[in-house]
Amino acid sequence: LTSAGTALAAYTTPKLLVTDTPPTVTINYTQSANDDPTAKLTFYAPTEYSASLTQPAGQTIGTVTAQGTAADLGGALLPLTGTVQVRAANGTYLSGTTQVPIAAAATQCTGTATHTAFWVLILQAAGQTLELPVFVDSPAAPPAPGGSASAFASASIQACLPPPDVPVGTPGRATFGFKLTQVDFKVNGVFTSAGTGQPRWRVLATPYTPARGTPNAAGSVEAQSVIAFPRTLTLRRPVPRTARGIATLAITGAAQLPAGAPATLRLYRGKTAGGLTPSVTLSRSGAAFRGSLRIRQTSKRQVVFLQARAVVPAGTTTCTPTFGVPCLSATRAAVNVRSGTVRVVIPARKR
Repeated sequence: LTSAGTALAAYTTPKLLVTDTPPTVTINYTQSANDDPTAKLTFYAPTEYSASLTQPAGQTIGTVTAQGTAADLGGALLPLTGTVQVRAANGTYLSGTTQVPIAAAATQCTGTATHTAFWVLILQAAGQTLELPVFVDSPAAPPAPGGSASAFASASIQACLPPPDVPVGTPGRATFGFKLTQVDFKVNGVFTSAGTGQPRWRVLATPYTPARGTPNAAGSVEAQSVIAFPRTLTLRRPVPRTARGIATLAITGAAQLPAGAPATLRLYRGKTAGGLTPSVTLSRSGAAFRGSLRIRQTSKRQVVFLQARAVVPAGTTTCTPTFGVPCLSATRAAVNVRSGTVRVVIPARKR
């Protein structure tokens, strides 16, 4: 029976997607509802990032959404929303209906009560509040006893999830029999990148042995997410050339965008800096872009605001194993880049 259970086990779809829109870093983890339940997640921020972990206890530093299946609700998909809050090392978190010392949870999850910072994901679902403690370290916690993460990581985020598929009434069982399939948490003012290179975030994910409530370390997998730099657009202010009631603007500028990924560039225009809409597509050659915009003159001068925008679509890249376990995927998040806005005056048409 043990062999059969192991053979049927599956943990093959965990995926990581990280986006960086300063001052916010968003960490998204997903897995299939058919995968084994997750026991532990450890996220690693790359060395190209620095971590500020001095926020006071009680401060809300971000938001979180999650979803998963609830065995106690007939397997229904259960959405959760909430916030990310800093807690003191000697503080508590809500486990079921009991306040539990967060240091005790840290020891049980990571093997030590000592961490640089303690966060709690405070989630609301079906009229109940669920709290998940998170343990953050900079320098990063080692990936395994005796190992070192300093070669690839500047900080780590560890979280242990309760088992959802043990019998009802088992101490420590997940509320609602909740099995995570997705979590998306955003933290503000914590992680700052150098803005260069191709920083690679990582997650080391460990499943439970199905129906036993014990972590299956041998089933651990890795997933990665690459943040692509550089990300700058410079739009030069065009000088209108008028002829026969038409003002022609030669659009030029410089684009510093991630290598190896296609990018779509468009010019946006509007009567106000805050009311821009898509206008013409721009062509790109190397680090330069160009285009042309024609505006009909009127009897009064016109003020036009222009901005260049680039979209680098999401994609995938090679996943290089870090922890000696299968590396399932490496994503590349979509990138949206905007230039500064320039103001152009279109002269009135001469009679």
